[in-house]
Amino acid sequence: MSISISFRSLNLLGGLILHGLLSSLFFVVFIAILILSWPSEIENDRLDVDRVLAHVHGLKASLHHERAMERMQGIFPEGACFTVTLYGLAWANIAPHVEGEARQEAMEEIRFALDCQTSRKAVAPFLDTEVRRGVFWLGQRNLLIAKYLSLLEEILPEDLREEFKTNSAELVMQYLISPTRHLDSYSGMCWPTDNMAAFASLNLHDELRGTDYSTVYEEWKEWTLNHLDPKSHMPAGELDSESGDFRQPARGCANSWMIAIMSGFDEQFARDLYERYLESFGIQRLGYRMFREWPKGLDDLGGDIDSGPVIWQAGVTATGVGLAAARSQGDGRTEADIRDLTRLFGIPLRGTFEGHSTVEYLFGMLPVGDAFLAWAYSIERPEEMFTEIPGRVDRLRNRWLWMAIVLFLTVLVPVQGVYFIRKGWRKLQRLDV
Repeated sequence: MSISISFRSLNLLGGLILHGLLSSLFFVVFIAILILSWPSEIENDRLDVDRVLAHVHGLKASLHHERAMERMQGIFPEGACFTVTLYGLAWANIAPHVEGEARQEAMEEIRFALDCQTSRKAVAPFLDTEVRRGVFWLGQRNLLIAKYLSLLEEILPEDLREEFKTNSAELVMQYLISPTRHLDSYSGMCWPTDNMAAFASLNLHDELRGTDYSTVYEEWKEWTLNHLDPKSHMPAGELDSESGDFRQPARGCANSWMIAIMSGFDEQFARDLYERYLESFGIQRLGYRMFREWPKGLDDLGGDIDSGPVIWQAGVTATGVGLAAARSQGDGRTEADIRDLTRLFGIPLRGTFEGHSTVEYLFGMLPVGDAFLAWAYSIERPEEMFTEIPGRVDRLRNRWLWMAIVLFLTVLVPVQGVYFIRKGWRKLQRLDV
């Protein structure tokens, strides 16, 4: 009998210790959530150069020394290409705003990104469609070349100059052949949003070479306006590039990217789409503005590799990339909420690399996410803001329910911990050991 009681005592004592440890852990977690839920200070400038530099230097360390491309390629087919493209575009956007060694570093890293785009791991998933390796890869490739060439003040590299000429001519020719003015990313698979980088590159070709290639974009826009998703009045998520038949309705992940890219060369249409986007995809949860993955009025179709998790109808990718869309349109309210969400759930970690400040999210485990944020922050807000950036007090007022829930749980955990530990301790003392 005494052995049985001893085991009971040991078991109860172990339970009390475990309960205390778990209560302490959860208390620390909720304190951290409470701290991270506090609204961040947001600059009013059109561009925060230091913030962008911290992001790209964090990515530089990840790409050069931590096999970021290989890790992202293991998650989804476009992972390596997307990561280096966004990295190069972020440097290209920040280059005009820096001088001296920083400017030289920017140009070197854009060239590094261009070299990575043609590496075996980046091109492995892409086969020829109407154009070389499909419009996803070729469009992003051509846009980064265009950005790089537009920044050069000296003699243009012959290899890139000729490739830009060849790529652009190939894109225009195939767009003119296509009855819908859409090209495939993979054989028989067409996502309208994947065409945006190609159109942006052709617009830059017109500026650099005096061509008239952007007429194919105008024809794409005319076709698209006549074939919008009937539920959201936005471009389709996926369609048949030959027949124009819809395969997917409009999607948040696609339209966040499309609007942000389009704002660089067609401000008015991007604004029109953004206003529709807010109406059909804008959503608020516990005081935070986010973007849905699927339009209002449509049953939630869940998430996939493109959307990431869909939580309470909000898409993680739609909302994350929506930071770029919001910045491009000067929507300070939505930008502020998404920025605070990335801080809350991304857990930013600061460090140094080669003497520069760095920042990474999710412990650096998802470099493509860092690349999207770096690129988003490198987009200049327009001179005329669509909505002003709300102050901390206003944001706290909007999020009162979320803050109340977190505060309640922060207080509840230690209270219940103390209660059950005291109750268990009394029971332990009553046992006849």
